[in-house]
Amino acid sequence: MKTRALSKEAIMSTTPKSPILQSSDTEFTETPSKGLDLPDGVTIVWLDARANSKSVDDMETKLMLEKIHPSVLTFDDVRNCLDALSKISNKKSRVFLVVSGKFSTLILSDLNKLPAIDSVFIFCARPEIYQHLVVKYSPHVIDVFTEQETLQLSLETELNNYHMRIPIFNFFEQKQSAVRDLTYDAASFLWFQLLQKVLMETQYETSDIKHMIDYCRKHYERNPQRQKFYSDIDEFEKNYKSSDAIKWYTRQSFVYKLTNIALRTEDIEALYIFRLYISDLCRQLATEHKKLRIQNKKSPVLKLYRGCHMSSEELTKLPNTIGGMTSINGFISTSVQQWVADEFLQRESHRGPDAQKVLWIIEADCRIDGIIFAPVAQYSVHPEEKEVIFNIGSAFRIDSITLNEANNIWHIKATATNDGSHAFSEYMKVLRRELKETSEKVIFGTLLIDMGKYVTAQCYFKDLIERFSGSNHPDLSDFHYNLGLTYSFQGDLDLAEQNFLRALKYQNLVPLKQRDMVRTLNALGWVHQDSGALDEAIDFYKKAEYICEEKLGSNDLANAQTYTYMARYYLERQQYNESNTCYERALKILHLYFPKQHQRLGIILSEMGDARRKQGKPEQALELYKQAEAIFNDILPKHHPCMAYCWSGMGLSFLQLNNIKEAQSHHEKALQTYRHVLPPDHINISISEKNLKCIRYDLVIDSYLQVCSQV
Repeated sequence: MKTRALSKEAIMSTTPKSPILQSSDTEFTETPSKGLDLPDGVTIVWLDARANSKSVDDMETKLMLEKIHPSVLTFDDVRNCLDALSKISNKKSRVFLVVSGKFSTLILSDLNKLPAIDSVFIFCARPEIYQHLVVKYSPHVIDVFTEQETLQLSLETELNNYHMRIPIFNFFEQKQSAVRDLTYDAASFLWFQLLQKVLMETQYETSDIKHMIDYCRKHYERNPQRQKFYSDIDEFEKNYKSSDAIKWYTRQSFVYKLTNIALRTEDIEALYIFRLYISDLCRQLATEHKKLRIQNKKSPVLKLYRGCHMSSEELTKLPNTIGGMTSINGFISTSVQQWVADEFLQRESHRGPDAQKVLWIIEADCRIDGIIFAPVAQYSVHPEEKEVIFNIGSAFRIDSITLNEANNIWHIKATATNDGSHAFSEYMKVLRRELKETSEKVIFGTLLIDMGKYVTAQCYFKDLIERFSGSNHPDLSDFHYNLGLTYSFQGDLDLAEQNFLRALKYQNLVPLKQRDMVRTLNALGWVHQDSGALDEAIDFYKKAEYICEEKLGSNDLANAQTYTYMARYYLERQQYNESNTCYERALKILHLYFPKQHQRLGIILSEMGDARRKQGKPEQALELYKQAEAIFNDILPKHHPCMAYCWSGMGLSFLQLNNIKEAQSHHEKALQTYRHVLPPDHINISISEKNLKCIRYDLVIDSYLQVCSQV
């Protein structure tokens, strides 16, 4: 098997360089194995033979799309568009397709092969020809439009509706442990925990509020009700103070709407813009929670209600998570009055035709540390609702799920828990052990990388570099190192190397940065190894080893990473004895720092299995794979890429032993997990499909990408 890009596998290859990416600049048909990288949430795609023309009308349409939404792609060729849309790698991306009448029939006939398409808007001069498509392809086709103004209004309406119906729940099993390679939902939850901590501890400047106000005005500048929003924005700018955060939230004002959209879509750029307001709201809720604890000493447990609509897809996840945890992206509004939740459930849902009515019944004990919630009736324009708001990063244990058949409403009983805080503390403890003396700012971006949000992390670290360049900020080397990682994960080795070298330059200036220097040298080594420059790669690894030996001690944790990369180097050289020795050294160091059931140990045992198998020792390989499998079974959730990678290796080893039945069984298990956790066009899926059918070891494809973290 082949390892990739330092510790993550490069699953994203095409990064938009401007708000509009023209198809003429990107030959998607020439890279069929790579996915199209789109952000979470909606991207507007305009497909029209004139989409890239310079005519006044077409330029105005393009400008309109840009102004109402930040993520826009244009195509003037159906084949390129189909190819790109079929290879979207981000499972949380959705497409609003604006398409000409001529091209609409060609695209719509393939709609079942394009799961990322959420809504279709036909934009043409002769609506009578295409009007029947609205019914034929309902509910995907919204309508047929002939005027730019009506198209714009419909897009804005559907964008707003989309934000109302996107999944906002993160479900994860009780078995999920505090490891680096998290499932997406568990990582997303920890991300909100860390977001709260970073925001609460960050000092802000007066210019931050102006930046936020300017953003809000620009957001509403083309909205038909902009004067109403502008009036609220003017009032906010003139009168807002930190103690007003809850009041503005309960008003469901512009800041409530935009903050919730940013939180639900995990839009790092928007969250950065709203950081001052979000931090004020977090702090004020914490203050009010302290008052609640004092007032409710005799009756500390509150029974709270929340009505919501959930998709059938979300509900299907719930039975598997009874006893496990769920969190909601953002602040959570509840009430001590059940009638408030019941009244909400009577409203029309914007979450699609399969939306289900759900009543959450939550018990929350205000004595438990790490659970922040507060009554806000005194700040609300509707005090009779007796609203209670939970802070971001709140977690709930699901106790039971039942359907009230009389009114067809699901009842979910849950308990607010600080298990989430414990999971966060454990995650931070693991991360601190590996990344000593690292600030929350850096760890926040590191978690984005762990979630696979490479483009978001790239933007985040770029922004930090711009803000602190020219200063002596102690984290500049970490900013450049992590920015280099994001480039390497996307296959841009030149920019990766540039940032690693800048990180190294800063690290050379600070005597205490030797451990970081080791990581950077290893990164540079892997960049060279990945590009085929093996001699240069081993030079970097040996420099890293020397620093560990001389400055940190041969048993420092950083040296485990060095020996792992050296082992991979020797394996590629087919120098098996040297490779085995390096793996053994890395394993010995890891045993000094981690318990026997730690994921890092499982990963390296799996890699050692690869090495033995390539030496023609399948029995020894299987023993190592089984040790790794036992660790993964004990600590990882049901579907995890580390487990799939291990099963792939076991399948190959069984085929070496001519045990075709066991080989196929393990390839089948690996394939099912890859399909569950990786993008549909991921190379490991296609390799597994082929190896599943293979009955001779000399015909297998042995080029799986390593998909597990190895810091």
